[in-house]
Amino acid sequence: MGNKEIPVLIAGAGPTGLALACDLARRGVQFRIIDKADSTLIGSKVLGERDVHEGRNPTPSTPYASPLIIPQFRVEERLRALLARYEADVELSTKLISLQQDEEGVTATLQYPKGEESVRCRYLVAADGGRSFVRKFLDVPFEGETWKDERMYVGDVRLRGLDREAWHTWPNHPGGVLALCPLPSTDLYQLQAQIPAGEEQEPSLELFQGLVTGRTGGMDIELTDAPWMSLYRANVRMASRFRIGRVFLAGDAAHVHSPAGGQGMNTGIQDAYNLGWKLGRVLDGAP
Repeated sequence: MGNKEIPVLIAGAGPTGLALACDLARRGVQFRIIDKADSTLIGSKVLGERDVHEGRNPTPSTPYASPLIIPQFRVEERLRALLARYEADVELSTKLISLQQDEEGVTATLQYPKGEESVRCRYLVAADGGRSFVRKFLDVPFEGETWKDERMYVGDVRLRGLDREAWHTWPNHPGGVLALCPLPSTDLYQLQAQIPAGEEQEPSLELFQGLVTGRTGGMDIELTDAPWMSLYRANVRMASRFRIGRVFLAGDAAHVHSPAGGQGMNTGIQDAYNLGWKLGRVLDGAP
């Protein structure tokens, strides 16, 4: 295909890339947003009673005192719907495989199942996750550490035998904490289970069932499906710089941390908004 020029190319269509696309669209900035995945995400990336909102009242400095619990795939679904209102969409099965830049812009090579395309853009935004191709391609250091002892199985599961009125946790099992948390607006629960040292296995429905049976003391909870499963390791890292010429790193491509630092999706979306208005102004002639 021939060389085409656009103001902004966004690599990665997770929450960060989608939020940036929506912000550019509402500012009238032309862009393309690509993702190497063939389909959209179906997973969410995280004995007693406790009200997690207890004591959390809005104040002028903290107007939103209580957390909004929502699966990541639902956030992405709504962002894609907003993008569609601007008559834009994500280009799936589209992989960024190389890039070159000069003082005027970036030339990116995109790979499709049936060929390649050279795209010329004024700016490239890498929102392509913690394993960012762009960050690695440009040799930007990702400084920090991996906490090898902080590992968990996580997954979205369907089950029978547990109500959806509360988060359910079993914190005292010798093997580690187990949590089954209903995900609003779905029929799913998110499973989180600590992994004892030296016991790491590939996630599976059978493994998850064994963990639930063992750590709940034999409660009659039957897992029926697990559409998304993953092995989580805590990484605390930050890129040495977020801008390399006309290329920007955003979201997990720029910084990752444990959930104790807040949800990374939130910081990535803030990256996107911060970058969106600045790109919009510069492309409109500002210094």
